[in-house]
Amino acid sequence: MLEARRALLDQIRAGPALFAGLPGDEVDFDRLIAHLAARRFQGGIYATDGALEGVLWVADGATGEAWFFEESGPEAILPATAGRDLLAEIARRGGLVSVFLRPPPEAGGAPESAAAPVPLVRAAPPAEVLPRPLSEAAAVPVAEITDVPTTPEALAAALAEAVAAVSQEQGEPSARPWPAILLEVERRLARQRGAKLSAMFAQALGRALAARGGAADGERIAAPALPEAAWRTIVEEASAPVVVVAGRAFVDRLIAAAERAVEDAERGRA
Repeated sequence: MLEARRALLDQIRAGPALFAGLPGDEVDFDRLIAHLAARRFQGGIYATDGALEGVLWVADGATGEAWFFEESGPEAILPATAGRDLLAEIARRGGLVSVFLRPPPEAGGAPESAAAPVPLVRAAPPAEVLPRPLSEAAAVPVAEITDVPTTPEALAAALAEAVAAVSQEQGEPSARPWPAILLEVERRLARQRGAKLSAMFAQALGRALAARGGAADGERIAAPALPEAAWRTIVEEASAPVVVVAGRAFVDRLIAAAERAVEDAERGRA
Protein backbone atom coordinates (compact mmCIF):
# COMPACT_ATOMS: atom_id res chain seq x y z
CA MET A 1 0.00 0.00 0.00
CA LEU A 2 2.89 2.39 0.78
CA GLU A 3 4.34 1.99 -2.72
CA ALA A 4 0.87 2.41 -4.25
CA ARG A 5 0.28 5.66 -2.37
CA ARG A 6 3.70 7.01 -3.28
CA ALA A 7 3.09 6.11 -6.93
CA LEU A 8 -0.27 7.88 -6.89
CA LEU A 9 1.32 10.95 -5.29
CA ASP A 10 3.92 11.01 -8.08
CA GLN A 11 1.13 10.76 -10.66
CA ILE A 12 -0.87 13.68 -9.32
CA ARG A 13 2.24 15.88 -9.11
CA ALA A 14 2.83 15.20 -12.82
CA GLY A 15 -0.79 15.99 -13.73
CA PRO A 16 -2.83 19.17 -14.26
CA ALA A 17 -2.74 21.73 -11.46
CA LEU A 18 -4.85 24.69 -10.42
CA PHE A 19 -1.52 26.20 -9.36
CA ALA A 20 1.86 24.76 -8.38
CA GLY A 21 4.84 25.81 -6.29
CA LEU A 22 3.44 28.77 -4.35
CA PRO A 23 5.56 29.73 -1.30
CA GLY A 24 3.68 28.34 1.69
CA ASP A 25 3.97 31.50 3.75
CA GLU A 26 1.93 33.30 1.07
CA VAL A 27 -0.96 30.81 1.18
CA ASP A 28 -3.91 31.36 3.51
CA PHE A 29 -5.24 27.83 4.02
CA ASP A 30 -8.61 29.06 5.31
CA ARG A 31 -9.15 31.07 2.14
CA LEU A 32 -7.85 28.28 -0.06
CA ILE A 33 -10.13 25.61 1.43
CA ALA A 34 -13.13 27.96 1.41
CA HIS A 35 -12.43 28.71 -2.27
CA LEU A 36 -12.28 24.99 -3.13
CA ALA A 37 -15.34 24.17 -1.02
CA ALA A 38 -17.45 26.80 -2.80
CA ARG A 39 -16.60 25.17 -6.12
CA ARG A 40 -17.05 21.54 -4.98
CA PHE A 41 -13.46 20.89 -5.97
CA GLN A 42 -12.11 17.37 -6.49
CA GLY A 43 -8.39 16.90 -6.07
CA GLY A 44 -5.48 17.26 -3.70
CA ILE A 45 -3.74 20.07 -1.81
CA TYR A 46 -0.03 19.23 -1.74
CA ALA A 47 2.77 20.73 0.36
CA THR A 48 6.41 19.85 0.88
CA ASP A 49 9.40 21.33 2.70
CA GLY A 50 11.90 18.79 1.41
CA ALA A 51 11.93 16.61 4.54
CA LEU A 52 8.17 16.00 4.74
CA GLU A 53 5.53 16.05 2.03
CA GLY A 54 1.79 15.53 2.19
CA VAL A 55 -1.42 15.66 0.23
CA LEU A 56 -4.83 16.54 1.67
CA TRP A 57 -7.63 15.05 -0.41
CA VAL A 58 -10.69 17.16 -1.25
CA ALA A 59 -13.92 15.54 -2.48
CA ASP A 60 -16.82 17.75 -3.61
CA GLY A 61 -15.19 20.61 -1.72
CA ALA A 62 -14.96 18.69 1.58
CA THR A 63 -11.57 17.82 3.04
CA GLY A 64 -10.85 14.15 3.66
CA GLU A 65 -7.89 12.14 4.84
CA ALA A 66 -4.30 13.27 4.29
CA TRP A 67 -1.20 11.27 3.39
CA PHE A 68 2.25 12.24 4.65
CA PHE A 69 5.65 10.86 3.67
CA GLU A 70 8.97 11.56 5.37
CA GLU A 71 12.20 11.65 3.42
CA SER A 72 13.51 8.74 5.51
CA GLY A 73 10.55 6.53 4.58
CA PRO A 74 7.87 6.57 7.34
CA GLU A 75 4.31 7.29 6.28
CA ALA A 76 1.24 8.57 8.12
CA ILE A 77 -2.45 8.83 7.28
CA LEU A 78 -4.32 11.53 9.21
CA PRO A 79 -8.01 12.49 9.33
CA ALA A 80 -9.21 15.74 7.77
CA THR A 81 -8.65 18.24 10.60
CA ALA A 82 -5.27 16.92 11.72
CA GLY A 83 -4.15 16.51 8.12
CA ARG A 84 -5.12 20.06 7.25
CA ASP A 85 -3.23 21.42 10.28
CA LEU A 86 -0.08 19.47 9.52
CA LEU A 87 -0.16 20.49 5.85
CA ALA A 88 -0.53 24.14 6.89
CA GLU A 89 2.41 23.72 9.28
CA ILE A 90 4.58 22.37 6.44
CA ALA A 91 3.62 25.40 4.36
CA ARG A 92 4.32 27.88 7.16
CA ARG A 93 7.82 26.56 7.82
CA GLY A 94 9.02 27.26 4.30
CA GLY A 95 7.23 24.67 2.19
CA LEU A 96 5.75 24.97 -1.28
CA VAL A 97 2.04 24.49 -1.96
CA SER A 98 0.25 23.14 -5.03
CA VAL A 99 -3.33 22.19 -5.85
CA PHE A 100 -3.72 19.26 -8.23
CA LEU A 101 -6.78 18.14 -10.19
CA ARG A 102 -7.24 14.49 -9.31
CA PRO A 103 -10.26 12.65 -7.85
CA PRO A 104 -9.54 11.40 -4.31
CA PRO A 105 -8.93 7.65 -3.97
CA GLU A 106 -11.25 5.43 -1.96
CA ALA A 107 -10.79 6.35 1.71
CA GLY A 108 -9.45 3.94 4.30
CA GLY A 109 -7.84 0.57 3.90
CA ALA A 110 -4.36 1.34 5.22
CA PRO A 111 -3.18 1.53 8.84
CA GLU A 112 -1.73 4.73 10.21
CA SER A 113 2.02 4.88 10.58
CA ALA A 114 3.52 4.88 14.04
CA ALA A 115 5.65 7.85 13.06
CA ALA A 116 4.74 10.86 15.18
CA PRO A 117 3.80 14.02 13.30
CA VAL A 118 5.53 17.30 13.98
CA PRO A 119 3.89 19.60 16.57
CA LEU A 120 0.93 21.50 15.18
CA VAL A 121 0.25 25.21 15.48
CA ARG A 122 -3.33 26.14 14.65
CA ALA A 123 -3.74 29.52 13.01
CA ALA A 124 -6.73 31.66 13.88
CA PRO A 125 -9.17 31.83 10.93
CA PRO A 126 -9.60 35.19 9.20
CA ALA A 127 -12.77 37.16 9.79
CA GLU A 128 -13.96 36.45 6.25
CA VAL A 129 -13.45 33.01 4.74
CA LEU A 130 -16.32 32.68 2.28
CA PRO A 131 -15.59 33.85 -1.28
CA ARG A 132 -17.66 36.77 -2.60
CA PRO A 133 -18.61 37.48 -6.21
CA LEU A 134 -16.02 39.34 -8.25
CA SER A 135 -16.45 43.10 -8.46
CA GLU A 136 -20.05 44.19 -7.77
CA ALA A 137 -21.75 41.95 -10.31
CA ALA A 138 -23.98 39.11 -9.18
CA ALA A 139 -22.57 35.61 -9.28
CA VAL A 140 -23.75 33.58 -12.25
CA PRO A 141 -24.59 29.88 -12.30
CA VAL A 142 -21.95 27.58 -13.73
CA ALA A 143 -22.71 24.11 -15.06
CA GLU A 144 -21.39 21.45 -12.70
CA ILE A 145 -18.69 19.05 -13.87
CA THR A 146 -19.63 15.77 -12.20
CA ASP A 147 -16.95 13.46 -13.65
CA VAL A 148 -13.67 15.09 -12.70
CA PRO A 149 -11.10 14.74 -15.53
CA THR A 150 -7.58 13.55 -14.84
CA THR A 151 -5.77 14.77 -18.00
CA PRO A 152 -5.36 18.29 -19.41
CA GLU A 153 -7.26 17.27 -22.56
CA ALA A 154 -10.18 15.83 -20.60
CA LEU A 155 -10.18 18.89 -18.34
CA ALA A 156 -10.38 21.25 -21.33
CA ALA A 157 -13.20 19.22 -22.87
CA ALA A 158 -15.16 19.15 -19.61
CA LEU A 159 -14.76 22.90 -19.06
CA ALA A 160 -15.81 23.64 -22.64
CA GLU A 161 -18.89 21.45 -22.21
CA ALA A 162 -19.79 23.17 -18.95
CA VAL A 163 -19.42 26.62 -20.50
CA ALA A 164 -21.50 25.56 -23.50
CA ALA A 165 -24.32 24.62 -21.14
CA VAL A 166 -24.14 28.01 -19.44
CA SER A 167 -23.89 29.78 -22.80
CA GLN A 168 -27.14 28.21 -23.97
CA GLU A 169 -28.84 29.61 -20.89
CA GLN A 170 -27.28 33.09 -20.99
CA GLY A 171 -27.22 33.59 -24.76
CA GLU A 172 -26.05 37.10 -25.65
CA PRO A 173 -22.31 37.86 -25.98
CA SER A 174 -20.98 40.05 -23.21
CA ALA A 175 -20.82 43.78 -23.94
CA ARG A 176 -17.96 44.29 -21.48
CA PRO A 177 -14.41 44.49 -22.95
CA TRP A 178 -13.11 41.52 -20.96
CA PRO A 179 -9.93 40.93 -23.01
CA ALA A 180 -8.76 44.49 -22.34
CA ILE A 181 -9.82 44.30 -18.68
CA LEU A 182 -7.91 41.07 -18.08
CA LEU A 183 -4.76 42.40 -19.74
CA GLU A 184 -4.99 45.44 -17.48
CA VAL A 185 -5.46 43.15 -14.45
CA GLU A 186 -2.28 41.28 -15.39
CA ARG A 187 -0.28 44.52 -15.73
CA ARG A 188 -1.55 45.92 -12.42
CA LEU A 189 -0.94 42.62 -10.65
CA ALA A 190 2.69 42.65 -11.80
CA ARG A 191 3.17 46.18 -10.43
CA GLN A 192 1.42 45.57 -7.12
CA ARG A 193 2.31 41.96 -6.22
CA GLY A 194 5.25 41.02 -8.42
CA ALA A 195 6.05 39.13 -11.60
CA LYS A 196 5.64 35.65 -10.14
CA LEU A 197 1.99 36.04 -9.13
CA SER A 198 1.27 37.89 -12.36
CA ALA A 199 2.75 34.98 -14.33
CA MET A 200 0.58 32.49 -12.42
CA PHE A 201 -2.48 34.59 -13.26
CA ALA A 202 -1.44 34.66 -16.93
CA GLN A 203 -0.95 30.88 -17.01
CA ALA A 204 -4.34 30.23 -15.40
CA LEU A 205 -5.95 32.72 -17.78
CA GLY A 206 -4.36 30.99 -20.77
CA ARG A 207 -5.74 27.61 -19.66
CA ALA A 208 -9.21 29.05 -19.09
CA LEU A 209 -9.27 30.71 -22.51
CA ALA A 210 -7.90 27.64 -24.30
CA ALA A 211 -10.75 25.56 -22.87
CA ARG A 212 -13.18 27.91 -24.61
CA GLY A 213 -11.45 28.31 -27.96
CA GLY A 214 -9.42 31.38 -27.04
CA ALA A 215 -5.77 32.17 -26.38
CA ALA A 216 -3.50 34.68 -24.63
CA ASP A 217 0.07 35.59 -25.54
CA GLY A 218 0.88 38.23 -22.91
CA GLU A 219 0.05 41.25 -25.07
CA ARG A 220 -3.19 40.10 -26.67
CA ILE A 221 -6.23 38.00 -25.77
CA ALA A 222 -8.21 36.30 -28.51
CA ALA A 223 -11.58 34.72 -27.74
CA PRO A 224 -14.85 33.94 -29.50
CA ALA A 225 -17.99 35.94 -28.73
CA LEU A 226 -18.68 34.60 -25.24
CA PRO A 227 -21.61 35.46 -22.96
CA GLU A 228 -21.08 37.19 -19.64
CA ALA A 229 -21.45 33.88 -17.78
CA ALA A 230 -18.53 32.35 -19.66
CA TRP A 231 -16.33 35.39 -19.04
CA ARG A 232 -17.20 35.31 -15.35
CA THR A 233 -16.06 31.69 -15.23
CA ILE A 234 -12.82 32.56 -17.03
CA VAL A 235 -12.16 35.36 -14.54
CA GLU A 236 -12.80 33.02 -11.60
CA GLU A 237 -10.41 30.39 -12.94
CA ALA A 238 -7.69 32.90 -13.80
CA SER A 239 -8.00 34.59 -10.40
CA ALA A 240 -7.83 31.41 -8.32
CA PRO A 241 -4.04 31.61 -7.60
CA VAL A 242 -4.36 35.31 -6.72
CA VAL A 243 -7.31 34.73 -4.37
CA VAL A 244 -5.29 32.13 -2.47
CA VAL A 245 -2.35 34.49 -1.96
CA ALA A 246 -3.93 37.94 -1.73
CA GLY A 247 -7.57 37.28 -0.88
CA ARG A 248 -10.90 37.85 -2.59
CA ALA A 249 -11.18 41.51 -1.57
CA PHE A 250 -7.85 42.35 -3.27
CA VAL A 251 -8.97 40.58 -6.46
CA ASP A 252 -12.30 42.42 -6.43
CA ARG A 253 -10.57 45.79 -6.11
CA LEU A 254 -8.01 44.88 -8.76
CA ILE A 255 -10.64 43.92 -11.34
CA ALA A 256 -12.79 46.95 -10.57
CA ALA A 257 -9.78 49.27 -10.96
CA ALA A 258 -8.78 47.59 -14.23
CA GLU A 259 -12.30 47.96 -15.58
CA ARG A 260 -12.37 51.67 -14.71
CA ALA A 261 -8.97 52.17 -16.37
CA VAL A 262 -10.18 50.51 -19.58
CA GLU A 263 -13.35 52.61 -19.59
CA ASP A 264 -11.34 55.82 -19.07
CA ALA A 265 -8.99 54.87 -21.91
CA GLU A 266 -11.92 54.21 -24.25
CA ARG A 267 -13.51 57.56 -23.37
CA GLY A 268 -10.16 59.28 -24.02
CA ARG A 269 -9.99 57.76 -27.52
CA ALA A 270 -13.58 58.74 -28.34
